[in-house]
Parts: sequence; structure tokens; C-alpha cells
Amino acid sequence: MRKKRMFIILLAACTACVLSFVYPFIFSVRPSITFFPEGGGVHYQTAATGLELIPEAAAINWTVESAVDHRAYLMQDFSLLYKNNRLIAMINHWARNETGLRQEKRLQASPGFYQGLSIHEAEVHSGNHIYGKAELSQDQLFVGRSRTHFVSFKTAAAKKEKELSARYKNQIALARAELLRRAADKYEFNPAVYRIFPLSELTPASVGTLFPFSPDKARRITVQLWEGIYKTFLQGFETSPGRFEPAAGSSMPLLLIAGDHLLIVIETSRGDIVLLKQVFN
Repeated sequence: MRKKRMFIILLAACTACVLSFVYPFIFSVRPSITFFPEGGGVHYQTAATGLELIPEAAAINWTVESAVDHRAYLMQDFSLLYKNNRLIAMINHWARNETGLRQEKRLQASPGFYQGLSIHEAEVHSGNHIYGKAELSQDQLFVGRSRTHFVSFKTAAAKKEKELSARYKNQIALARAELLRRAADKYEFNPAVYRIFPLSELTPASVGTLFPFSPDKARRITVQLWEGIYKTFLQGFETSPGRFEPAAGSSMPLLLIAGDHLLIVIETSRGDIVLLKQVFN
């Protein structure tokens, strides 16, 4: 019995030793969204997020895909799926030495306002230099229910669609206003000095106006913002020392822009408020 106990102790010690070497290796080689200067001659031919209702399966099909014009050292697609302003799923797909990626998930449908937000990044190595190319994409889908089946639309056209769209958007706007009020009280900042918008409003067309700097600086701020979101969401929110809450169920980030910095406000699934800060160099 004594020998058996000693064997178990030694086995546990060896296992701990092995894990102490293996875990850092695993995390060090996992790709991460990272800002690199543009170059290397790589261009995106496709960068797309898609949301589609499959009525006969009562499901929502979520696709994230990208393609570049020549082989990249690393390609990565990272996507967040929100329903009624709350995170319900993530896609983190990457591959080395490829020209294209495609990932597809099918989720059970229920009435709500769905938004898929993605960043696509290609990393190119040329000599001793590393270059990057990043693109944003997104899609949205309103899902309702008739008596016998689900219905969907992307942009409201008919009267009932406009009513459904307005109802969801008003609910989300009220929730965001309350979150902003609570965050300002907790962290003692003045919302009036910021331009405020949700992450969904950061698109390829709006980057230059939301970040009114040079195109290169606006791109760097955007990629570094997504880099911070990526790392935080995969790790979870540290709401107190040593206590982490998963990103699932959290609110879509609210972005507050000032002249030299950006605040990111998020509510966790448990109602805790997280404030992140990005300084513009």
C-alpha cells in the first residue's frame, strides 16, 4: 500500500512537470490576431461573414470565409456572433500556408436580431520582415416566427419587418444607454467627451471617419482593437484578481473614442462591467 502511494505521488509529480513544459508550448504556438505593417503584396479577394436562416431545419447557418491572391504564412478568421446584443458563439479558424479559409456553424434558430462581426488577417513573411493584411466583414439577420415556421430578413422592407426591426433596436439602445450610465458611474468618466458607437458600426467604410487619422494609423488602431478583443474574449474577463468570467453572454463592446485613446465597455453575462482602454500612439 505504501509503495502504491509513493507511485501515485511520483506519477502526479511527473505529470505536473510535463504539463509545465507542454502548456506554455501550446499557448505560445497558438496564432493570435496581431498588428503587422502592410506589405508583402498580399491582397484579399474574399472576406465575408454570412448569416442565413434554414427554415426547414429551424436553424441559422453562419459562415466565415476569406481568400487571398497568393499563399500566406498564416491566415486567420475570428468572428463573434451576437443575438440581441449578447455573444452566443465564436469562430476562431486559422491555417498556415493557405490561400483560403472557410468555416461554417449551424445553430438552432429562435426569434431575435443576429449580428456576425469578423476580422480576417493574413500574415506574410518576406526575408526578415513580417507583413500583415486585415479586413473586416459582417452580416445581420432578423428572425421572427409565424404560426408554423420561422421567417427572416436582413433589411426591413414590409411594415411588419420594420416593426420587428424597430422593437429589437429600441430594446438594444435602451440596454446600451443603461450600461453606459452604470459604467460612467463606476469608472468616473464623462460620456459627453466621447464619440460612442457599438463594435458593429466599425466597418471598412467607417474606419476612416470613426478614427479620423491617416489611413495607416486608423488601420493600426482597428487591428489592435480586435487584437485586444481576441485575447480578452479567449481568456475571459478578469472581473477581480484571479477571477475570470467567460465571454459567452457578454454584451457587444461599446467603443468610446477620444482624441488620444479609446475606451471599451462590456457587460458580462453576470452583470459585471468591464472597462478596457487602448491608447493611440
